[in-house]
Amino acid sequence: HHLEVAVAWTQLLGMSSEVQNWATASELLDQQFSVDRQLLRDTAPFNTLERLTAWLGVTCRIGTRLVPDPTPLIRANLRALVPEPSCSAEELLERSAALFPWMPHGELGRAVSMRMESVPDESAAEGRFPEGLSLALVRLHHEDVIELDSGDDPKSRILLSFNSTSERGLARVRHK
Repeated sequence: HHLEVAVAWTQLLGMSSEVQNWATASELLDQQFSVDRQLLRDTAPFNTLERLTAWLGVTCRIGTRLVPDPTPLIRANLRALVPEPSCSAEELLERSAALFPWMPHGELGRAVSMRMESVPDESAAEGRFPEGLSLALVRLHHEDVIELDSGDDPKSRILLSFNSTSERGLARVRHK
C-alpha cells in the first residue's frame, strides 16, 4: 500500500514537476503535505522509489526530472482498457481509473490529492485525462498502436492535458 501511495503521488505531480532527487522530493512533500506529513513519511530513499516506479512502468526521466509516464503499462493493458475495436473516451477514462486506482482519477489518487495542500495535476477534479495518461495515449498514437478520434460532437470529448493546460479533445480510441 505504501508503494501505491507513493506511485499515486508521483502521478499527481504532473508533467511540470521539478523532482530530481530526494531533496527536491522532500521539499515538495513538505509544501504539499506540510512538514508533519503522515503520507509518505519514512519512505524508501528517493533513488529506490525512482527505480521502482520506472520498473513498474509508470514514470520516466525527461532531462533530470521524474515525470508520470505510464506508456509501458497502458500498452501492456490496452486490451483491458479498449476490449472492442474502439471505445469512447469516457469508457477509457472509467476503465483506467478502475484498473489503475493510483492514477489521479482513480480511487487512491483522489484520496492522496484530498490530503495535498496543492495538487499539480487537477485533471480528476476537472474531468480531463490525467497528464501521465494523456502522454501515454499520445505516445501510443504516434507509435501507430491506437487512433485518437476527436469525433464530431464537442460535448462527447474529454480533454487531454499537459502541464496543467487542456489540449485536444478526445471522443473515441481505436485499435490500429
